[in-house]
Amino acid sequence: MIVRTIIAAMVTLVLFVLPVTEARAEVYASHVRITQEGTSDPFDGNFGDRTGAAIRFYLNDAADSVVINVVPLGGGTPLKTL
Repeated sequence: MIVRTIIAAMVTLVLFVLPVTEARAEVYASHVRITQEGTSDPFDGNFGDRTGAAIRFYLNDAADSVVINVVPLGGGTPLKTL
């Protein structure tokens, strides 16, 4: 019984002494769509008519902040970060 108590105390001490590490996971957007500003209609691809576009998406988990990188279709350096 005393040996079991000593082992339990040692395990508890080791767990308290070990460094604490932070576990992080990436949060991803799903169901991403580009729509007309203010509606759910698909974006017509025309900014010349002085209308904007809206980026709509769902996150797979809660997030404190969201960073959106606008990248050319062929890849490369982001053109804009929102």
